[in-house]
Formats: sequence, C-alpha cells, structure tokens
Amino acid sequence: MSFFIRVAIKAIISAAMSLACLTSLSLAYSGDHEQIDYQIFNEYDINSKVAINYGNWTTLLKATVVRARMSSRNYAKQIKTATGTRINFSNQNPSRLEASRILFYLMKKEDLQYIRALRIAMEHIPRITPLKYLNRAEQLAYWLNLYNITLYDQIAHRYPIRKLRELHKGRGNTPSMWDEKLLNINGMQLSLNDIQYNIIQKIWSDPLVLYGMYHGTIGGPNITVKAFTGKNVYDLLETNAEEFINSLRGLRFRGKTALVSEMYQWNQAFFPDFQTDLKRHLRKYTNYQLTMRLDTSHRIKTTSYDWHELVPDFCTIC
Repeated sequence: MSFFIRVAIKAIISAAMSLACLTSLSLAYSGDHEQIDYQIFNEYDINSKVAINYGNWTTLLKATVVRARMSSRNYAKQIKTATGTRINFSNQNPSRLEASRILFYLMKKEDLQYIRALRIAMEHIPRITPLKYLNRAEQLAYWLNLYNITLYDQIAHRYPIRKLRELHKGRGNTPSMWDEKLLNINGMQLSLNDIQYNIIQKIWSDPLVLYGMYHGTIGGPNITVKAFTGKNVYDLLETNAEEFINSLRGLRFRGKTALVSEMYQWNQAFFPDFQTDLKRHLRKYTNYQLTMRLDTSHRIKTTSYDWHELVPDFCTIC
C-alpha cells in the first residue's frame, strides 16, 4: 500500500471498470467525424436538491496537493548555472516558487490505477444521475471536477514531464492533449477543450470559471485541495481568483504597463473590450496596493506563462 491510499481501492476500481465495460463499444465509435450537439448540456433543474458526493476526489487532493500560501510577490532568485557551462535547464521564472504542487513523484502503480478508476467513475456519473436533473451550481462543480481529474490523471500517467508546452500545443501530427477525445459522456466523446470552451464557457459566461480549471502548470490557477461541490463551487472560485490575480503569475508591473498572464489572452471571449473589461475584472480581486497600480497603468499587456509542471521545487526535473 502506497503513502496516500487509505480507501477501498479495489472496490472503487472494480466499480469503475464495470462502468467502463458497459460503454466499451460506444468508446469505439467514430466520434471524430460526428457533430456534437453541446446544447443538450444546457438543460437543468433550478429547484433540484440533488448533490453529488466527491469525497474520494477530495481525499486524493488533500493527500497529494501541497497547498500554497498567498504570494509574497517577491521575485524568486535566479538559479546559477553549474561551473563550466552556461546551459541552465532550471526554471528561471520569478514566480516559480508560487502555486500549489502535486506529489506526482511519489506515486506508484497502484496509485495510478486508483486515479484512473476515480476518473472513470466520475466520467460515468451522468449515466447514474443525468445532468439535466441537477441545478446549475451542481453542474458546474461536476464539469470542473471532471476536467481537473482528467488532466490530473493524464499528467500522473505521463510523469515526469519538465514542461507541458508541447503537450498543450501539440507537435507535428500529434494533436494537443487538450484536443484529444479522452472522455465519453453518454456516448459523446469529449476533449478537455470541449469541456472548457463548448460547455463551461458557453453556459457560464462569467470569467470566474477560469480559476476552477487546473492547468498542470505553475503558470495557471491553483488546483484546490477540495473537490468542487454545488455548495462550495463559487466560494472556491473566488478564493482561487484572489490568489491568482494577486500573485506574480497573474499580474505584474513594468513601469506604467500591467503585465498579465497569457491565460487571459487565451480566453478573450470573456473580455470583448480586452483592456477595459479585463481591468474591471482584475480590480474585483486585487488588494489595495495592486488596485492603485492598476488604476495608474496606461495599458495591459499579456506576458509569458510558466509551463513548468506543478511538482515540488526540490524535484530534480523542476
């Protein structure tokens, strides 16, 4: 038994694999050529009291995520190169000490099996409880949890990875991992980008949802140490937004220019008038000092993004 699994692994794996077998044929259909009608996910029950229990996902998060404190906004010191070389493969980003970290390097085979089983079980929740019978908050919690555990599962199985840039952008004939049809929801094959751009952002037109999606990188919002639920989803999103925007990952300054994460450029749909709308959004969460600097800034400019994986800073691949 490995360091963090303290639940009934065999029972969960068995149940998840049974669910997977029920849909093994549907997974093989040629979904790449099918037009997916995302409108079916628009249905909901405003009066629903149904609540999904994500206790096992919370247990996993608490056991494997090293939670970060609020950023001090102090730039991390530059790492010196080894004697006799100018080559430096270390993370030199000033924000490299920020963000929560995940203990992927401690995971063993049975841990990976458990993570995969938990992801499969979550993937099949709509077969047991159709999403249209949930209220909007419960639906949002489901999609965010599914997105996060799917990416968590993919990274855990591919670890070690120094940077996720190539996996995100794709290379040659290999598509972005975010475009791969990794999930099957009631016979529809979905990718991570499908969940983010065709479901979450189409239904919830609030940029707050950006802070609920785990990127796998230091440059993105924190992965929470609790699963999202219908009751806590907006509180956790607000907390994550505040942490990210007040950190060096979210907002820096160079003279009268506000430098923001590339994440905002990728999601410009939330900010039609990019300069005005983004500044208004950031001001909702910046502390007093940052608000003053933001108000006196002449423009907003997107800056670099830290693609390094979320592993502890003392790891050799960091």
